[in-house]
Amino acid sequence: MVFILKSHKLYKYVDPDHPIPSPQISDPTTNDLIPNPAFEEWESVDQTLLTWIHATLTDPVHSQVLGLHSARKVQ
Repeated sequence: MVFILKSHKLYKYVDPDHPIPSPQISDPTTNDLIPNPAFEEWESVDQTLLTWIHATLTDPVHSQVLGLHSARKVQ
């Protein structure tokens, strides 16, 4: 799986050393907190990867990762 993720430049989603974007950022005009588009993209790709990973797991392994909500946590 690591080789596939690296070849598609998706390994950062499971790499614990790669920082996850903050869910919110400060709006430069108002200083209000707003949703971070980088996090929204991150979360979308992460959930797709999580779905793909779940699809490859056997039942005994799947039961061990139930309740984990990110590809990084399942890895």
